[in-house]
Amino acid sequence: MTLQNKKPNSKNLDNISITAFRILAILNSLLKEPLSEDEINQKIQENIEGARSLSNDTICIYINTLRSIGCEISRPSKNNDYRYVLKS
Repeated sequence: MTLQNKKPNSKNLDNISITAFRILAILNSLLKEPLSEDEINQKIQENIEGARSLSNDTICIYINTLRSIGCEISRPSKNNDYRYVLKS
């Protein structure tokens, strides 16, 4: 079964895979444009059917996971309109 044409349903994924899917969804979104925490939540809810809103702490943990595998992501600040920016 492919998920290309269907939104994944969070009920069909176990806890490990939903976490990984969220992190990959954040990476995919950051590849396209810088995002604020609210915009990250909006993208997650658009991409995963039945997804719950993520806390700011959870988003931070997911961003730090991406950093730990080599992504260079700037912290939200006044200079970047309080958005996470994927630099490399």
